[in-house]
Amino acid sequence: MYYAEEQTVRDEVNQAIEQLEQSDQEHPALEALRRAQHTLNSNTAFFVVTHVAREDIKSQMGLTEEQSATITDADMAYVASKLGDALMHSYWDALEIVVQHHLNFAEASEE
Repeated sequence: MYYAEEQTVRDEVNQAIEQLEQSDQEHPALEALRRAQHTLNSNTAFFVVTHVAREDIKSQMGLTEEQSATITDADMAYVASKLGDALMHSYWDALEIVVQHHLNFAEASEE
């Protein structure tokens, strides 16, 4: 799940919990929603690694203001998705290097 989707789901779960807690009766789904809320707020949360902005595309591609103004949010979502896919090719190697260097963790298989 991408960060924006995760945040949307978190917001929807929180809103549903608030609505059910305002009701006079205990709703059977409330406990399940609280478990989902806990999971979403746990250490399984995603952290944004990078982003893409229209200005990035404009400057990299040499677009005019008029051209860059035609880029829709749907276009940006598509570009971000494809960029994420492309970055995944080197993500795992880079993640291992950064974690080993910064957190001083060796691979479990080396221990």
